[in-house]
Amino acid sequence: MTNRARLVLALSVGLALGCTSSTPGSTPVDAGVEEEEPRTYAPISLFGQITELTYGVAPPAQPTPLADVEVCAADRSDVPCVRTDAKGEYTLSRLPAKTDVAVTYSKPGYHGAVVEFTSPPISGVMFISLGSDATIDKVARAAALDWPSPTTGVIVFRASGGGQGAPLPDVSARMTPAAGKGAVFAAAGDAGASIDPSLAKTSIEGWGLFGNVPVGHVELTFTHPARSCTRNNKGWPSTTATMRARVFANRVVYLFITC
Repeated sequence: MTNRARLVLALSVGLALGCTSSTPGSTPVDAGVEEEEPRTYAPISLFGQITELTYGVAPPAQPTPLADVEVCAADRSDVPCVRTDAKGEYTLSRLPAKTDVAVTYSKPGYHGAVVEFTSPPISGVMFISLGSDATIDKVARAAALDWPSPTTGVIVFRASGGGQGAPLPDVSARMTPAAGKGAVFAAAGDAGASIDPSLAKTSIEGWGLFGNVPVGHVELTFTHPARSCTRNNKGWPSTTATMRARVFANRVVYLFITC
């Protein structure tokens, strides 16, 4: 695997959670017809594996599993945190179905990560790669970000389109409310730490970021000149933008869109 391919892996989270659909609005009930009871869903489980991101060196033939990574559902005291085993595998159980969930990944010496999604009514699978602090520092320096920061976080987004989720160029990004730095985009053909401040849209690498974003909630709109961009089950829906996100201090929030 090339360094470029490894970077794409670093900025990707494999998430197979089935299809979700919007909740239908209320429907008038005719006289004499009983209104249907709201459907309830059983808790779900999230299975996955966490591997180590390598950058700037020849990657191993097989990704290195990361053991002892803490995996939690943010602000859910009813969902016990778990840790990855020697194979980097984990099972996060008792997640509420049909609910906005933020899953956090933490390990000393590695950047904290967050993946946000609306949980489906069935259990799913998630894979993620974590880079060391030194790896993420390279990207932060290239983008001129304040990192780490106790009051701000980073949003990394990846646009894909076509077969097998290929990275998509020509996607612009806008955040509301505007704050921090960005969007800034990865230069075409770079190995992962080269950010080109002159770019106004994604290159063939398909990714970019917002940095120095204050902790809290933001909305993001992604635009392509010939395609409609939507979230692909990885991100929270919004009535006013393609995706909304919660920013955490000292963490990288990964967002994924399909155009």
